[in-house]
Amino acid sequence: MVGAQRGGGRHASIGPFQFNTGGGLGPNHPRPVLDYGFLNYTMSQLSDKDFLTVRNEWMNDENGTRYGFKGNYTSHSIGLTHHFNSVFQIRPEIGYYRNWNTRAFDNGLKNGQWLYGFDLIWRF
Repeated sequence: MVGAQRGGGRHASIGPFQFNTGGGLGPNHPRPVLDYGFLNYTMSQLSDKDFLTVRNEWMNDENGTRYGFKGNYTSHSIGLTHHFNSVFQIRPEIGYYRNWNTRAFDNGLKNGQWLYGFDLIWRF
């Protein structure tokens, strides 16, 4: 997984949204931004309607252009997906995110944070 953007013009990593540049909270960058990492999804079927997902990620943001704080980031999460029928499913997930070099969470006060998410998905 590479976060570099190629082509002409300005390149946003955490900048305001513009067509073909990405978007976010910070300024646009006048050069390509190179971020790199690895991502693993491992899924196991538990029943006809349920499966378990384990997600592990490592990302190097050398200049802080992707996440706002430079450093090596890791995240580890686990989630469960349940299909009620062919069009409706739920996906709760919990994970821990950490920057190993910089206090990047809670306005620069912490190295890591727990995250809980819950998706309701309707296919149409």
